[in-house]
Amino acid sequence: MKKLVRNHRFLLFVALVLTGVLALSCPAHAAWHMTHGTSGHVEREANVENVIHYLGWGLDISQKPGTSNWVHYAVPTLGDKKVGAQYVRLIFRTYSADAWVSDVHVYNGPTKIKEFKGSWSGNKTVTLNLGSVTRFNQGLGISVKINAGVEMMSHRVIFFGAGADFVDQ
Repeated sequence: MKKLVRNHRFLLFVALVLTGVLALSCPAHAAWHMTHGTSGHVEREANVENVIHYLGWGLDISQKPGTSNWVHYAVPTLGDKKVGAQYVRLIFRTYSADAWVSDVHVYNGPTKIKEFKGSWSGNKTVTLNLGSVTRFNQGLGISVKINAGVEMMSHRVIFFGAGADFVDQ
C-alpha cells in the first residue's frame, strides 16, 4: 500500500513539474499590431471635400468627385530580427460604390516590398498576404489609395485601423 501511495505521489510530482514547465515556457510569438484610423496621414488635402475629420472612432474623409488620394499609416513595428509579418490588414468603410480603395502599398521604411490592386468598397476588413514572413527592420508603412468617381453619390471613406500580424520567423 505504501508503495502505491509513493508511486501516486511521484506521478503527481511529475505532472506538477511538467505543468509548470509548460506554463513558464515562451509561447510562439504572434500578435496583430494595429494603429487607429485617426493616425492616417492624407497626402493630398486639396482633393478632400470640406475638411478631414479625426474622430474618436476613425479618420473620416470625403473626396472631391473625380479625384484620388493616398492615406499613409505607420504601423507599430517590432525591430526584432526574429520577428516579421506575413499579413497586413485594413479596416474601413466607404459610403457608396462610387468611393473605393484601389491600391495598397506596403513599405519597409523607404522600400516598397509589395503592391496590391483591387476594388474594395463597403464595410470592409481586408487582409492581404505578403507571400512570406517579411522582416520590417526600418518600420512598416501601409499606403492606401482611395478614389472618388464622378456620380452624384457619397465619396466618403472612414478608416478605422491598419496593421500587421507579427510572428516569429
